[in-house]
Amino acid sequence: MSAISLDEPLWQNWFTNLDDLQEIRDRVSLHVKPIESLGDIDVETACQQMQTAWSNVFIPGPEHCLILQRHVKRAMAFAKDRYPSFRQYLSNCDQGVPQELRPSIWCFTGLAGVSKSSLIGALERLFNSQHTHEEQVCGHQLHLQPIKSIRIDSNLSISGVLRRLAGPVSLLDRKAMSQANLEGHVRQMLHARCTVTLVVDEMQFLTQSKSASTQTSKLIWIAGCLGVPLTYVANYSLGHKLFERPQEEIDRLLNTPIVLDPPMADSPHWHSVVDEYIKVSPASFGISAKEHADELHRLSAGMFRSLQYLLIHAYRIANLRGFAKSITIDDVRSAYQGSEYSGQRKTIEAIASLKVSNFLLGKRRDLTSPFAKVNQPSQPIVREKGMSTQDLAASLLESAISVGSRKVYQELKEAVQATDAGQKTKATITPMPKRPKISADALYAGAQIMREQSNASMKKGAPEKTKS
Repeated sequence: MSAISLDEPLWQNWFTNLDDLQEIRDRVSLHVKPIESLGDIDVETACQQMQTAWSNVFIPGPEHCLILQRHVKRAMAFAKDRYPSFRQYLSNCDQGVPQELRPSIWCFTGLAGVSKSSLIGALERLFNSQHTHEEQVCGHQLHLQPIKSIRIDSNLSISGVLRRLAGPVSLLDRKAMSQANLEGHVRQMLHARCTVTLVVDEMQFLTQSKSASTQTSKLIWIAGCLGVPLTYVANYSLGHKLFERPQEEIDRLLNTPIVLDPPMADSPHWHSVVDEYIKVSPASFGISAKEHADELHRLSAGMFRSLQYLLIHAYRIANLRGFAKSITIDDVRSAYQGSEYSGQRKTIEAIASLKVSNFLLGKRRDLTSPFAKVNQPSQPIVREKGMSTQDLAASLLESAISVGSRKVYQELKEAVQATDAGQKTKATITPMPKRPKISADALYAGAQIMREQSNASMKKGAPEKTKS
């Protein structure tokens, strides 16, 4: 980088070959580090080591690679516009970076445990592993950081987030800075480091109360106006809460959602992940992706975190049974039914229920995407000659609802029109036969029948007495 001239961009080598999905996959993949002699380690230590090994695994699927490539393209477009040359970079550093009036804000969402945070880590590795370091360029000492990320915790205020972004060293003498000055300081710092993407993760920690959605919405907007494209990571629950905000906030914060779904049971990606988890200690697993991937998917809903918990509990069960400390599919089934997995099991069963019924739709919004697709795209509305405003509004409503809802709406509409016109609907009324009064004798006879049937079933289920 030291050979860069004033008329060349700092980032000219950052995006090399990143238009190739296979190149992205190769750069961000993290394979498991096998644990030697796992069976010789005590059970709880072994479980902890396996979970640590699995938490560092990242096997990207097609969706992951496409999401990463989309971020790469946005970052490259921003870099070309903001940092066309090293000369322009220095000029912006001297003159200051204006507040972004039309920020690029993306909402990255999905079920908890589908590897959203792992994908953000992959985005950081894609750039920062090669480009975050001190550089001497044309006599200038630079510390570049293309991707800047921050994880929220429950104690952080908006000013706290800004201070975390600014870093402790740069704020040693600025404890009394106002929020506006903090924003300006962070904006300049991000530019000085040639940052092309800002990521805010773990946003759910700011949604512990109903009033917190106001603070969350404000934080997202402030972070989006720091002069760098923003991606904030949100679970479905936060997405639903943001959709309850005023319309202008919805337009700003939710206009570009990116939804990451769990892989399908028959996808090569799911099979690859299962294989990778087993490689942590092949001798400890009597299961395989080829034979058991479908069932493992059904017992974890395709969520990687749930799969890890399931296999950990299965390992404990296998050790209690004490045969070679090898996990079988029966151990996995027992783990699914066990009390330790009850929290995950309720979630997995709720997800399965939501695929076939809307019964839990209002109760488990944390499991339903706020960006659900409609069954059929809206139909264009043409205002015909003589059409009243009321008829136009009705046509607009009918075009915007789903096929099933449109059928119900049409039936209600026809019923209202028939009532307004004074029409009467002919119907045949079939009188129900009167039930005869129940006498005391009839009740007694019925009780006798029930008693006899009960005694007969008890005798049938009792074990036979053996003669001595």
